[in-house]
Amino acid sequence: MPSTWTAIVKRGANQYVALCPEVDVASVGDTREEAERNLQDAIDTLVAHLREAGREADLEQRQVSLQALHEFLLDEEELDCPHRSSTADPSALPLGVVAIA
Repeated sequence: MPSTWTAIVKRGANQYVALCPEVDVASVGDTREEAERNLQDAIDTLVAHLREAGREADLEQRQVSLQALHEFLLDEEELDCPHRSSTADPSALPLGVVAIA
């Protein structure tokens, strides 16, 4: 089990949304930092639950699908930016990727 996780954070219309693709867990927050903290809390809760149940191996099978990741990254309704096409510049996305411990 990793000691750090990936957090993909994007700005939605009203809140920030954070996703951990390794375990398919998401959270929200009014700020980027709050979304990251909430994501860490959600991951910690999931890991603790699976450990208590003796199901740590289930973490390896919870990865987010590529289709779900694609939808998360390019959901135009949640993105607070002008209409985008599939050929839009990815650097224009209001998101970031960080490691959380």
